[in-house]
Amino acid sequence: MKVSKFLVSSLFFAALTLGFASCGDKDENPDDPFGGGTNNGGGNDTPGNTETTAKGDGTEANPYNVQFLLDLKTNGELAEKGAGTEKAWVEGYIVGSYVFDNDPKFVIGAEPTVKDNVLIADDANTDDTYAVSALKLGNYTTVVSLLNVPANLKKKIKVYGVVEKYCSVSGVVNLEKVYIDGIEVELPGVTDVEVNDNMTPSEAHAAATQLQAGAVTSNKAGVVGYISKITEYNSQYDNITLYMSDNKDTEETFSVYRMKGGSTLKVGDKIKVTGNLTNYKGTNPQMNTGATYELLEAAGGSGEEGGSEGEGEGEGSGSEGGEAVGTTMGGITNSEIVAVQSQTGTTSGTYIAMTYSSASGNWTANASGNSGNTYIQIRNKNASYIQSPTFSKNVSKVVINFSSNTTANRTVYAIPSANVASLPAAATYADSEYATNYGSTNATAGGAESLAINFTGETKDFALIAKGGALYIDSIEVYSAE
Repeated sequence: MKVSKFLVSSLFFAALTLGFASCGDKDENPDDPFGGGTNNGGGNDTPGNTETTAKGDGTEANPYNVQFLLDLKTNGELAEKGAGTEKAWVEGYIVGSYVFDNDPKFVIGAEPTVKDNVLIADDANTDDTYAVSALKLGNYTTVVSLLNVPANLKKKIKVYGVVEKYCSVSGVVNLEKVYIDGIEVELPGVTDVEVNDNMTPSEAHAAATQLQAGAVTSNKAGVVGYISKITEYNSQYDNITLYMSDNKDTEETFSVYRMKGGSTLKVGDKIKVTGNLTNYKGTNPQMNTGATYELLEAAGGSGEEGGSEGEGEGEGSGSEGGEAVGTTMGGITNSEIVAVQSQTGTTSGTYIAMTYSSASGNWTANASGNSGNTYIQIRNKNASYIQSPTFSKNVSKVVINFSSNTTANRTVYAIPSANVASLPAAATYADSEYATNYGSTNATAGGAESLAINFTGETKDFALIAKGGALYIDSIEVYSAE
């Protein structure tokens, strides 16, 4: 569908007065996402001062150039991040990458440390970071990014996707077609594979590996095996992410992502999972979200063949009995976060003292005060943290639901609340800040996920701090084993 300036303007007029969102850390100046100063990386001293004129009508035969997208931002006609709906063809030259943890973040040349985006410009030899647009590669990550294919630098690329703000600039997301130097980029793999109702985890993994990035099987597979690892159970949404193996003695073989239910499942349980196979981004073959299961045999033999969900609870904890879910003590919900975040009265990324009221008590934080955030944003400096209230029982596990804005690898540590007072305000946290902790977990690039920290030691309160950059937290759930 053609995207004209008139159409974009009529659809997204509200964007004129809203802040400029980044796909990485959100604490940069929204008006200067390039790391500060008048010139970041060479080129023009004034943002947007280029000699290129806007061209194209968004069709395949006459795609928009990069300057057209930049003009949409300048005129306030660009859809906000996540709000774009209109699709268009866009063409430019691959010139670099948006590097989340770099300063400056916009890197011209083939020196990326991320794989999910590229920067494009109308001039293949530009060094002007104000003359670039960004492409979110999605399923095309492995075949386009400079991390995976450095030879793509300075090649002409034409894409078809949704035009909206991405990486703090005019961007294109949800790519459906990609051409490099006039040749269509084909995704490796096939669009569908045959499945059956009695596959082993190894067979399911092998079948899903054959799929193209993002492809989902048209028929449901039945996968029978043993739970070898439980990544997390999300009580808010009542789903579980786990790994299966062919037998009890092998390591995790096949990933099952956000399967319905599963609060009583344990490592060692024999189950049958029914759902569609997929290959997330072409690198993670797995059972797609929303699958269902049947408990065939509980760990220790206490279950019944063909038992329904929730039967055969069994005994034990840890590696033999699985990860105990425990008793929920509350936490903080996303609606409780948004209720406070939206009333901060600021649209900047400045870190300020915050108090989030929840049913379980007050959570205190030094976090981004951006009123447009729908999550708690903390990072590895600015004395930033989120601290829990004091619970009535010792904490055994904390489940953190990360926002999809967490698009680079990050680690979150649970530390004693008393250590918050010594966090440095100016310097990036040193390793000593993380040395005393109850546990940690790693948030990976690629979108929203729920991860658990299983606590060691006894405590009724804790604080969370980030390592590696900014973290975006949608909600937190707290459990006790008592």
